[in-house]
Amino acid sequence: MVLAKRADLNDDWTVDLTDLVILIEAWGTNDSLADVAPAAKRDGIVDERDLGLLMEYWPPLHWLCQGPRGRDLFHWLG
Repeated sequence: MVLAKRADLNDDWTVDLTDLVILIEAWGTNDSLADVAPAAKRDGIVDERDLGLLMEYWPPLHWLCQGPRGRDLFHWLG
């Protein structure tokens, strides 16, 4: 649970696109807000380890595959 809370970069109780944007904007820096990994001790740089941890708590894929008016993306693209 501690790692899930750490991956919630904007403290809104969910790991979502907003958290991903925060992480991407801090990429390659030592921003302590977005430096969430490794789990045991933060390493001082925002990189692929931090992205990996955030993605472990990302919502299920089906939430991300919604097109206009709730239709699934595959139907929308077809």
